[in-house]
Amino acid sequence: NVGVSELLTSLIQAVDVFTDQQRTEIREEEERNAREMVKMEQDAAYQESLEADRAKEQAKRNQVMLEKQVKQETEKRIIAEQIQKEVRTYLNLI
Repeated sequence: NVGVSELLTSLIQAVDVFTDQQRTEIREEEERNAREMVKMEQDAAYQESLEADRAKEQAKRNQVMLEKQVKQETEKRIIAEQIQKEVRTYLNLI
């Protein structure tokens, strides 16, 4: 027969083993959670950076388009002024 003392010792040892395993599992879970959090933060930072790059590229395209429009308007104005000058010159010759 197993004595009460031996049974109690076995029970305490079993609780100790279980507690150690539980601590290990909790620590591992916390480490997994920490890794996941870091990965999520890195992913969010990457997406933010990607959005900033896209916005910067769009702003650059908009600026180029605006400069092109200004150049075209300036060229049109210069041509219109030249035509007006030529018409005045022609009318003065008549």
